[in-house]
Amino acid sequence: MKKFLAIIVILIFILALTNPSQADYNSWVNGRLADQLNYNSQGTLGKAISKISDLLVEPVTERHNYVLFSTYETKLANTQITKTLGIFKFFINLK
Repeated sequence: MKKFLAIIVILIFILALTNPSQADYNSWVNGRLADQLNYNSQGTLGKAISKISDLLVEPVTERHNYVLFSTYETKLANTQITKTLGIFKFFINLK
């Protein structure tokens, strides 16, 4: 029983430490945008698009922080809402 409890406590601690931030989400969105536009995010164009993306994505994104994980709702121009789960520094599109 003690081992099980220790594993649960360690898992909760790791979840809390790896809960992605808004900056992590912005970087993930930039990476997805780079994949879609097929550009190198390290080049000059990539850095410029990254800055623009940060300015466009963050104001229309609402982060819900649940300490162990976060959810993100990004409202796009056509009123489509994308929902994303952030856990263990990874992101999973939910909608």
